[in-house]
Amino acid sequence: MTTRRQGVRTRLTPDQRRAAIIQAAVRVFEGRDPAAVTFEEIAVEAGVSRALVYNYFGDRGGLMAAVYEQLLVELDEELSVALVGPLPPRERVRDAVERYVAFARAHARGWQTLAMLAATRHPAVQRARRERYERLAVVWGSSAEARVVVTGLMGLLEAVTLDWLAEPAVELARLVDLADDLAWSGVEHLVDEGIVAPGSGAEPAAPTDAAQPAAAVSPALGGL
Repeated sequence: MTTRRQGVRTRLTPDQRRAAIIQAAVRVFEGRDPAAVTFEEIAVEAGVSRALVYNYFGDRGGLMAAVYEQLLVELDEELSVALVGPLPPRERVRDAVERYVAFARAHARGWQTLAMLAATRHPAVQRARRERYERLAVVWGSSAEARVVVTGLMGLLEAVTLDWLAEPAVELARLVDLADDLAWSGVEHLVDEGIVAPGSGAEPAAPTDAAQPAAAVSPALGGL
């Protein structure tokens, strides 16, 4: 695959080509079960050979894991900013909920795809999901308990936003209030007892290579 600018033929770097394939997969996955999408469809959309897609991702599960991680890079950055900020724990949780809901709303057309990817049982996808929770848990204290809390909170917010996007029966502000109350009521006593503390841990580690480069793929979110 090449690009042309001012008459000069420029060959894509491996990272650029990989990002372009992920963008193509995002477009093909939209509104469909990602597990039913073939490499042939993605290769055609990306303008490359099926063999090249296999070379970059190994199998469909590897590609789905890469798409899952990449689509959530921006969201996880938003959550990390909220949780490591200077506010008290209660307000940090509120900030995280607001950012999560805002992100889901802004990328509503792709949110169902993310949910289906997260539910995929392929080992590569599940590994990417576990690694994501481990990265997010770092800002809660890097303990096993922190990971349990993060897993629960992400599951809660995912379910709430998916249901609301499918049927927005309440106003957005009320949705945020309800989700915030649910989230805080679940962690308040854990914070009071010092079991977890939002923002007390280290900065989260950078995503794995499956999610790189972020800048090359993030624009695809706007078209979901």
